[in-house]
Amino acid sequence: MQFDHKPNGTFYSVDSEEAIWNTGRDEAPNLGYKVRHKEGYFPVAPADTQQDIRTEMVLTLEQLGVQIERQHHEVATAGQAEIDYRFDTLVRSADKMMVYKYVLKNVGKKHGKTVTFMPKPLFGDNGSGMHCHQSLWNRGKPLFAGSAYGGLSKMALHYIGGLLKHAPALCAICSPPPTVTNGWSPATKRQ
Repeated sequence: MQFDHKPNGTFYSVDSEEAIWNTGRDEAPNLGYKVRHKEGYFPVAPADTQQDIRTEMVLTLEQLGVQIERQHHEVATAGQAEIDYRFDTLVRSADKMMVYKYVLKNVGKKHGKTVTFMPKPLFGDNGSGMHCHQSLWNRGKPLFAGSAYGGLSKMALHYIGGLLKHAPALCAICSPPPTVTNGWSPATKRQ
């Protein structure tokens, strides 16, 4: 990935050996195994070229005490991926998130990749940004479940309303500018 922001303009450009737009590239060997837009959910080798790097990331995270639930290629082309770790309390999840990002970025660099957590880097395709599932529980009871809209509780609706109300301010913290990448972007899920 390349990016720049100047007083007179800005851009970013994503590229990957897996990218559908590289079917005509002179690669050795380019066997045409490229993931098409929106068709990357659970492909196998040779289309999924990132299985080994994701496995190394997972094994490193597990050695550091981060319980991983699954990892797989994500829906999009160009090396989009997902690595899910097990939910925990808010503080422990935040600590695990710091370890998670550190490990993924460093294992990626070891393999000549740069990891980014951009949610939608590709026009017209899914992304694999760092989404997170959230829930509140009390003594084993889910507090967001209820009989209001969509099977949610009033607490859940107010929670969502608070997120929406404060979204502009949260973006300053939750959505930092992109980092340079080599076409590999994992996502994560927390519950």
